[in-house]
Amino acid sequence: MSNGLVDIGKRISAGKLGWPPIILLLVARFALALVLQPLLALTLFRGAPDTWGEAGRFWPVWLVAIDLATLWLLIRATRREGMAFADLFGFTRRLFVRDLVIGAVLTVIFLPLTQFGGAFSADLFYEGAPPPAPPPLPFWAFAFALTFGALSAAVAESALYAGFALPRIEAMTGSPLAALGLVVAYWMLQQIALPLDPEPAAVGTRFFAPMLVAIAAAVAYLRLRRLLPIIIGLGAAHAAQAWLAQGL
Repeated sequence: MSNGLVDIGKRISAGKLGWPPIILLLVARFALALVLQPLLALTLFRGAPDTWGEAGRFWPVWLVAIDLATLWLLIRATRREGMAFADLFGFTRRLFVRDLVIGAVLTVIFLPLTQFGGAFSADLFYEGAPPPAPPPLPFWAFAFALTFGALSAAVAESALYAGFALPRIEAMTGSPLAALGLVVAYWMLQQIALPLDPEPAAVGTRFFAPMLVAIAAAVAYLRLRRLLPIIIGLGAAHAAQAWLAQGL
């Protein structure tokens, strides 16, 4: 069975798909981050002067665990629907080169949207200059975040928000616009906990920072119905964030 709206509609009619798994998966990344950061603060970083801050500094590394958990949950969810997990990606060999080109175009779009979204949200919630950035990551952690971390985040986010949630909410509501709004809201929610800083300005900044790129990625999926170009664009955006966070 495919990931198209017609087949999704048939699974909804057959009772194989409803709102609970969609909502549970949408909140999963946020919930996992809320658990993982304090767990690491109490274990791996318990000897640090600022255990919470030190655990938060390494969020681009431990995010990979959340990405892998996300993909595992998606495999289980698609299996319950009776479809293959790979069908979420809409990969077509015939369009491979075209998707690479579209991915390069989306990279050019996503990079400035990511940077502008972060800068705008910081200006919106901090009256003066935002607090100083945490110290740079060790080289091994930076290299990991720049490569594998950026790729795993792009794959997991694309598969969950675009490939899984967006077409299912569209089929449930009959409205692409409603689906886009709900998916973007949950996409923004996860960022609050990456890493979590309970200070209100930090929460607001993190919530609104990914809004523009999330909207662009969702619109791209509604147009393409394939994930490879979106993964390329988001991977480049995550890599750029890791580079800039390192102060380079």
